[in-house]
Amino acid sequence: MEDTKCPVDDCHLTVDLILKSSDGVLIGAHKANLENYSDGFPPADTTSDLTEPVDLPEDSITLDILMQFTHKHAYPDIYPLRALELFSVADAAEKYMVHSAMAVANVCVRSKIADFPSRALAYATKYNYTTIVDLAAPLTIAFELEPMRATLSDPRALSAWVQYKMTYLERLTNILNRAPPTASMDPPGWARAPNECQNWAQYASQVQSLIPAPVLTFLSSNTGDSAEALFRGHTLACMRPECNCHLRANEWKGDIIGLLKHTPALSTFLGR
Repeated sequence: MEDTKCPVDDCHLTVDLILKSSDGVLIGAHKANLENYSDGFPPADTTSDLTEPVDLPEDSITLDILMQFTHKHAYPDIYPLRALELFSVADAAEKYMVHSAMAVANVCVRSKIADFPSRALAYATKYNYTTIVDLAAPLTIAFELEPMRATLSDPRALSAWVQYKMTYLERLTNILNRAPPTASMDPPGWARAPNECQNWAQYASQVQSLIPAPVLTFLSSNTGDSAEALFRGHTLACMRPECNCHLRANEWKGDIIGLLKHTPALSTFLGR
């Protein structure tokens, strides 16, 4: 064991356990540290007779980083890791319950959701991080089913995502087509008018003509500014004080901009 080093350069503890990664690299560890800094490895007294390397399914990069979190020293910076490496460390931290690594990985994933929303969603649903679930979900609205099926291996998570997307699509259809909700014969609030104004039809047609395809990509990625742009440059010609065209236009704009905001969070579907 003397020839196998601990991943922490200035560590003076004796290496009394050797881990062998999936790519054949030997990594030195300390039984007491594994017991003290994690809840997923066997207690030190149950591994006292181990002299041969312990095979683990994680690769050497992952185990090297994970072992650094089992020391009383500055934690490694995992923010620059590539997505594959980051989620490998995050999964290993959860598997072996290395709580410090779990917390740091969680913060890193949360700060980089926009870089890999579907992977972040899969990670968050697997380990029940609802904040990340609801931050990542809107960024996946435009994704197709098959790629999401491959990413969300948990059937419960996939079912929740499908329900979430269908709810969004139903609301989107009602808003863009100015159609009544499917469960009611009454038109939406912004479409109610005692007398249809001829200026409204022209205005609505002009706004709808500006909606780009694919509309889901446009709406799921906008911050409100791009949706607002649909209405710029088009003003209602109606000047009749008794007409409610302007009220309807403002409500329509609010519905489009608030579509994601008012769609139930994906986490609400996970418990169904």
